[in-house]
Amino acid sequence: MAKTKRKKSGKKPIKNKGMNVVLLDDISKLGQRGELKTVKPGYYTFLSKAKKVTAITKKNMHQLEDLKLMSLKRANKGKALSEALKLKVDGLVFRAGIKVGEHGEIYSSITKNDVKSFLAKEGIKIEKDHIELEHPIREICETSIKIHLGYENIGILRIIVEPEKSKTNT
Repeated sequence: MAKTKRKKSGKKPIKNKGMNVVLLDDISKLGQRGELKTVKPGYYTFLSKAKKVTAITKKNMHQLEDLKLMSLKRANKGKALSEALKLKVDGLVFRAGIKVGEHGEIYSSITKNDVKSFLAKEGIKIEKDHIELEHPIREICETSIKIHLGYENIGILRIIVEPEKSKTNT
């Protein structure tokens, strides 16, 4: 059997170099506000419609410096706030009661929503995604969990889980 040669089509693959953009907002997995990034044209279209990026042109280069300065000030303020929250969270103790049956069966658990509600009552607004709790707590125990507060600050919240006091008079 003889090998047959394939003819090349002559078309070169199109290389998508991307577009240089300035981030107008923080975008997860891409970067912080004011950063220069290269994105593919389709992603640029998506982000520009959401008004999260602008293309770099000669006209807006001078605005870039102002944007960088503003984002630096914002980052410094956010970092200071995050450090203050860390100190506050580190000092908190969440005492939670769970329903326990006569023979020690546990009928409820402590979830991320419970932790989020507790923090909200303490004046700390945080997303559930920032609470590091793999599984709901379903036992009487004392434990600590991590709370991601941004700018690489992680607070440690102490949780004490105890049997819920019955409301019946005996």
